[in-house]
Amino acid sequence: MRDYLMKIKSILDNLANCGEVIFEHEHVTTILNSLSLDYDYVIIVGYYASNLNHVCNVLLDLDARQVALSNQLRKNGEAFISTLVDYFICFLSIIGRI
Repeated sequence: MRDYLMKIKSILDNLANCGEVIFEHEHVTTILNSLSLDYDYVIIVGYYASNLNHVCNVLLDLDARQVALSNQLRKNGEAFISTLVDYFICFLSIIGRI
């Protein structure tokens, strides 16, 4: 997300260097309009945000939470599979297949 935000900033900075006046609300709108559907609820909140820093912070926080959730789900999934394998081995030993 940080790279994405920096890319948008770079594009808008280049436009400003060419003499184009870029207002903060245009910067925010550019960010929000180019987000994928995964960020629909952030887009709604973003339109009511007070400024660019607030929108960027919300997006960075969301990105960090998604990474943390993904990591937690992967760990939980690995633990669940390990438990299933243990139960299966136990089951096989009970029925005399091991």
